[in-house]
Amino acid sequence: MNPDHVPYVLFPGFMLFGLLFVAIGVRVIRTGRHLRRFGHRAPGVVVRTATRGQVSYPTVRFRMPDGTERETQSDLGTNLPTFRKGQAVTVLYDPDDPDRARLDGPTGSGTLHGAIFIAFGLCFAGVGAIGTAAIVFVTLG
Repeated sequence: MNPDHVPYVLFPGFMLFGLLFVAIGVRVIRTGRHLRRFGHRAPGVVVRTATRGQVSYPTVRFRMPDGTERETQSDLGTNLPTFRKGQAVTVLYDPDDPDRARLDGPTGSGTLHGAIFIAFGLCFAGVGAIGTAAIVFVTLG
């Protein structure tokens, strides 16, 4: 690729990357709101934590009202060692899809995680938009 063409790809790429992060953030928040509105709560226990990179994701086991035991991994992780194996927690799960569950509480809502994704996404999209506008302005004179 000709180095003169790099900005023509880089800045729109930043915009797309940023918009993707915004979409992920919105999805995380919407899932949390859906669970808070329609989800059921159940007592559970942390059975293990899976670590990917520096982020830990708790796996919890909980019992549904019909007595069925479910085990699922939270889709929200933390880089702080927040949960221990054997720790009692409250699980918020979707009755139509019990594998879609989060830990009940401030971090389980996904608002903070989603807001961080949205903030980073808006920064990237903003840089991309400004860069793209500058290229168009310079190109068109």
